[in-house]
Amino acid sequence: MGVFRRRLDQARNTTDRVGYHSLLGRFSMGTFHKVAERKDLPPGQGKAVEVGDLEIALFNVDGVFYAIGGTCTHRGGPLSEGSLDGTTVTCPWHRASFDVCTGKNLSPPAPQEVACYEVRMDGEEIQVEIP
Repeated sequence: MGVFRRRLDQARNTTDRVGYHSLLGRFSMGTFHKVAERKDLPPGQGKAVEVGDLEIALFNVDGVFYAIGGTCTHRGGPLSEGSLDGTTVTCPWHRASFDVCTGKNLSPPAPQEVACYEVRMDGEEIQVEIP
């Protein structure tokens, strides 16, 4: 197992983090944008946010924040309005499911994954990195 993979697995298992994608941030060159505050998104909930023309679904999984593309790849359903079970969100329109940690599609009818964005905290601000 490579060093990067070990660090990624460690980050996934760490409780004092903001999504394991923070590890990936060292390799990206995007800009962070404030999208919400901690108080705006209780655990187990999703929220639609926009950065420029991007629709993003922001989720709080037991105090850890994740951001993925906000639109289901099947028919464009709003993922932020889907039901969240652990780290899986289910589209409210046709029940396709996605992993909020990676954006990977987990079940049909979604034909492909959605984008996944790095999330970080700055005080109480939730910030999402846009490449």
